[in-house]
Amino acid sequence: MTPSERIYSWAKYLKQLGYYPIIVTRNWDFTITGFSDELKSSGTVPIYEKFDDYEVWYMPYKQSFKESLFTEQGNTITKTIYLFLSLWTNLLQVFTYRFSPLRVLYHKTEELIKTDKDIDQIIVSAYPYALFKFAYDLNKKYAIDWIADYRDDWTSNEILNKSPIHRFLNRLNAFNEKKWLSTAKCFITVSDYYVEKIKKVIGQVKGYTIQNGYMPENYQHLNPNEHFDKFTITYVGSLYHTQPIELFLLGVKTFIDTQNPTAFRVLFVGLKNNKDAYQRVCNEIKGYEAYFEFTERVNKMEAIDLQHKSNVLLICTHTNMKGTPGSKLYEYIALKKLVLITPGDKDIVEATLSQTNQAIVAPTDKEVCKHLIALYRSYTTQDHKEQHVNLNEIKSYDRYFQTERLGNILNNTI
Repeated sequence: MTPSERIYSWAKYLKQLGYYPIIVTRNWDFTITGFSDELKSSGTVPIYEKFDDYEVWYMPYKQSFKESLFTEQGNTITKTIYLFLSLWTNLLQVFTYRFSPLRVLYHKTEELIKTDKDIDQIIVSAYPYALFKFAYDLNKKYAIDWIADYRDDWTSNEILNKSPIHRFLNRLNAFNEKKWLSTAKCFITVSDYYVEKIKKVIGQVKGYTIQNGYMPENYQHLNPNEHFDKFTITYVGSLYHTQPIELFLLGVKTFIDTQNPTAFRVLFVGLKNNKDAYQRVCNEIKGYEAYFEFTERVNKMEAIDLQHKSNVLLICTHTNMKGTPGSKLYEYIALKKLVLITPGDKDIVEATLSQTNQAIVAPTDKEVCKHLIALYRSYTTQDHKEQHVNLNEIKSYDRYFQTERLGNILNNTI
């Protein structure tokens, strides 16, 4: 999964900054094709691997009864049971780990703390946010310092389902979030706006921004002369209800109606695995299907190759939301491609891609159409203006430089 690169970059680079990471994670012995796969049982015994710069414990993961119900939520009775168990497990996690499939991570971490006196700090990277409880208890038991890493914000997240039961769970979790973070030395997250949102929930704990980034080696194999035969706009990943993709699609349909392009397509990579979002797009493009292509989830290197061969990449920002960069932002930066941003966030996405000189902002469907006309005309006439991306700015998102920032935080908290 994409978030694993955040931790992998720390594993790879922290030793150069004077720290030796020991990673405790769950076992993954199969290919993930969708969210429900993340909940499957995996592994039967701990697996230990040691590298020059870090070591890893892969702990067996046993699916809980609640998780076994997740894929059956189309059934009303099953969904009711699942929501009830979600409420019950949220209450139980305050008192016990017994019913958590991740409890093996707590026990292995405790074992390491007791046997290795060189361990100075714990960094907990979440989601799942219940992992913060593990660090809270280990701090109480062994007085070991810890840092909370929010890959996304938790109870302040606007994307969360707002049904009555989810609102109740969110209030309960906000109490837990404030309590558990009270013992953290600090927290880190992916944007300045997230820092401020999280502070409003947890109080006076210091927060720092460690942005996501890209691993340069993932892009070294790319041939700059490889391109698709058609002018291709590519979108990678999921779509949430807060992302108004309809605005982009309306602009595309107007472009098709007025320009009748003969070598043009929009490619959605991985969207077929997100059934609701896939159907949502299909409903909007009826009559225009010939101009659209969709794939199942693909591995990271294949996704990079598809983006590299594209002419323009697409980011659909969230409506009325700030500080939500998404992992694809940094992949797009590494590829040095023009990025069509719609409708725009007037925040981290626009600012970042403007600084790297890759941004094309289209706040309306008419703007989408206007930019597509100009881009496609440039493509068909071979009148390509040289694109001067800001290479120094792009390099700053190399995950090594982001890990350096983490190293500075560690230096100040030990």
